[in-house]
Amino acid sequence: MWNSNLPYLFMLIAIAGFALLLWDQARCRVIANNIAQQVCRQNNVQFLDGTVVFQKLWPKRNKEDEIRMQRYYAFDYMPEVSETIEDSRKTGFIVMHGTQLTAVGLAAENIQ
Repeated sequence: MWNSNLPYLFMLIAIAGFALLLWDQARCRVIANNIAQQVCRQNNVQFLDGTVVFQKLWPKRNKEDEIRMQRYYAFDYMPEVSETIEDSRKTGFIVMHGTQLTAVGLAAENIQ
């Protein structure tokens, strides 16, 4: 009896795990987007395109030896005063470990 249902059980567990990963990914993207907007406001630069772009995902252990997903997001920004959009468009990044911010960065020459 159990042998015939075992593949279905594994498939159900895999689908549930994938759905949980997608839900967590969407939640972290909202957090990263809010962080990018805040960083751009604090540095007097314009947040372009209105969103962050997901780049990488990998498992990593934290200080408590728990495995969390580490995510890397990129976003574009531009100084408030610029002559051409193509020359002044820069890319920033956000690294999150789980839902916690690990690192955020902007190109140093554009921060005022």
